[in-house]
Amino acid sequence: MFRAGILSAQQDRLQASINNSKCLMDSLAEEEESFFSSALPDLLSLHKQYNSRKDEILKTQHQLRGRYSGLQSEILAMKLKAAEAAERVRSAYARFQEHRDEVAKLRKEKSDMEREETCE
Repeated sequence: MFRAGILSAQQDRLQASINNSKCLMDSLAEEEESFFSSALPDLLSLHKQYNSRKDEILKTQHQLRGRYSGLQSEILAMKLKAAEAAERVRSAYARFQEHRDEVAKLRKEKSDMEREETCE
């Protein structure tokens, strides 16, 4: 009988513990539901904002890549024009030097001829 009383008390404590656990689980489920029902709209809004910003960033990145590519093309074209201009300058300077040498040669010849004429 004494054992039956102990077993009965243990069974009562176990049943109380089970009931308490069920209460706690129900309470936790209600809190979880409340949290998600209040947080879900905010999370969805944040997700939409994130996707919108991500799309803007990707669009801007694409535009910048296009501009960069365009600028690279312009720079290459400018370098080509500069190289062509430098070649024209070198060619013109070479012609100038030839003409200068020719003029110096003609002046020397003229000077030599005048000297010969005065000597005669």
